[in-house]
Amino acid sequence: MDLNNFELEDLLLSAIKSEEETSKFYKKLKKKTKNGLLQDKLKFLAKEEEKHKAFIEEIYLNHFPDKKINLPLQTPVPLPKIKITKETSLSIIFVEAMNAEEKDLKKVVKSIIRFFIFQIWKLVTTKF
Repeated sequence: MDLNNFELEDLLLSAIKSEEETSKFYKKLKKKTKNGLLQDKLKFLAKEEEKHKAFIEEIYLNHFPDKKINLPLQTPVPLPKIKITKETSLSIIFVEAMNAEEKDLKKVVKSIIRFFIFQIWKLVTTKF
């Protein structure tokens, strides 16, 4: 998925949606485990995603103060489909989820940086 074709607004909305979906994912996993320690960790991870979502929402509202946050139905970078069965160990689920999150975060950050570099380039070239 090439995120270079997206505007900043779309990237931010997609990032908000992704944080929301990831939080729901951790909450779903929490319900599936009976281990209290793992439940606490999953609750913590879900809350962290909610903090990330609030942070990105703040950035969005600063850049687009006249717009309401209207999330897409799905993100251009959807969560990976991790098949969870009774035999799937939680360690496998965590490893797959963390790998996917790291990969997706790198894509979004890279695209946002490219967007800002392009905006700076446009400013510099139009002044001269």
